[in-house]
Amino acid sequence: MQTTATIPERKPRVRRMRKRANFKNVPRPVYPIRALWQAASPEEKSRAHRTCVVILEYWLGRKAKGEAMAELGVPALRLWQISQRALSGMVVGLLKPPRARGKGPLEMADPENDPRKLKRKIETLERRLKLAEDVIRILRDLPANRDEGAAKTTSTDTAPSGKKGGGRRHPVQLRRAIAARLGEDAGARRGDRTWLGRALGVSVRTLANWQESLAAPARPPGHPPHERALRYSVLRRCARAVRTLGPRTGWRTVHELFPELPVRLVQEGLRQWKRRQRGIERERREALRTSTCVHYRDVLWAQDATHLGKDASDERVVGELIREVASTRTIGAAVGRPATGADVVALLQCTADERGGLPLVWMTDNGPAYRSKVVADFLAGHGVMHLRSEPRTPQHNPCAEHGMRELKELSGLDASERVTLPDAVDRLRDARWRLDHLRPRASRGWKTAVQYDRVLAPWYHAVSRRELVDAARRSVQDAVRDLEGARARRRATRQAIWETLVRFGLVTRTRGGRPIPVVEGENHA
Repeated sequence: MQTTATIPERKPRVRRMRKRANFKNVPRPVYPIRALWQAASPEEKSRAHRTCVVILEYWLGRKAKGEAMAELGVPALRLWQISQRALSGMVVGLLKPPRARGKGPLEMADPENDPRKLKRKIETLERRLKLAEDVIRILRDLPANRDEGAAKTTSTDTAPSGKKGGGRRHPVQLRRAIAARLGEDAGARRGDRTWLGRALGVSVRTLANWQESLAAPARPPGHPPHERALRYSVLRRCARAVRTLGPRTGWRTVHELFPELPVRLVQEGLRQWKRRQRGIERERREALRTSTCVHYRDVLWAQDATHLGKDASDERVVGELIREVASTRTIGAAVGRPATGADVVALLQCTADERGGLPLVWMTDNGPAYRSKVVADFLAGHGVMHLRSEPRTPQHNPCAEHGMRELKELSGLDASERVTLPDAVDRLRDARWRLDHLRPRASRGWKTAVQYDRVLAPWYHAVSRRELVDAARRSVQDAVRDLEGARARRRATRQAIWETLVRFGLVTRTRGGRPIPVVEGENHA
């Protein structure tokens, strides 16, 4: 019995993956001549050069075939092959190359990932990144754009809304800096300028205008200046008006007199003329100013009274002040009703007990209390010279006047103010302490009054009171012997006392920065 084998039916194969792609045989690319030369070794380049020379000599008939074969060490067939290759290369090299390179079989399927395009894109991004960094640095250096709003100007995502090239006007400093930056990058492409204009909210034409304005000579803002001749004419007319109408004449009055002149020039001319006149007056006063420098402590005391206010019954509250002239320290003060001679003597005695003695000279004005008999007897009994001011001349007692002004300003006391006696005493005491202990004086080497008073030597280390008083009395008698009139006698008395103090080396007096000769009299103009 014959048996037959059955072949089982094969199941169709199910594809589980993508279909296999069939690749064609890719032809080997032709190497360029330059690449072959650069890839060759120095020995190969030398051998190729020698072969080229032999072949050229063989072509030109300078060498026979046998000599060329012997020099190259090749048989006749190899020499023929080398000659044909050299001739083919020469002919191909003389052919005209095509204009554009066609699509070859090696073109990439994804144009977006083309290395050449990616390289150009990277160069563009690097160029714009550098431009953005320069713009950020420019914005950071601008004083007006250091806030958060200025930082938003560098955003490159979207352009500002509105008309192209419109929006807010950029500062002049920013426009000049951007124009200078674009001028440095002469090879900047238009695409970069478009990108920068979109970031700043302006057009490319606006950027070009910025560069043109930077190249053009800058003109100062505003109207052109007036001519020098016109300014001088306005100054002369202002001077004429001031001399005619007085120093308090304003620019409106001058403009009303000369309406054809510009208002600004009238204001400037009047201001300049008044400044010049103030300088002249200041120099005149400096030349006539008399200064006194006291070299020893308690040589000279200055005293005066001031009105501090009114109490509840409308009675005056008066303050008596004694100041040591050498140190400007307030050494005595009293507050109450207007002082009598006895009150003045009591204040002097109290101050002398604190200071260790009375001064050589006591300087006051012509108040009734200071001219009383009790005060005169007290001064004569203690050998104190009384230096009184001329009538209605407060400049002769400047130390006391300045001290009262400083105390009233610091304490807030005023003649028109209602004040109680205890309150006035407390406020005056506090102001006195602050002036003497806290305020440094430029005229005293930036020392306070207390500090300068401590470093000064007392007057009795330099002179004797009896000698000084006798010399001053003789000088006063000689000065007033032939004079008539109270004012003339008072002036001569003052001059004699000052000359005595200068001769004994206790004080130094200057006028306009120069020492006053002893024979010169006082000028109270």
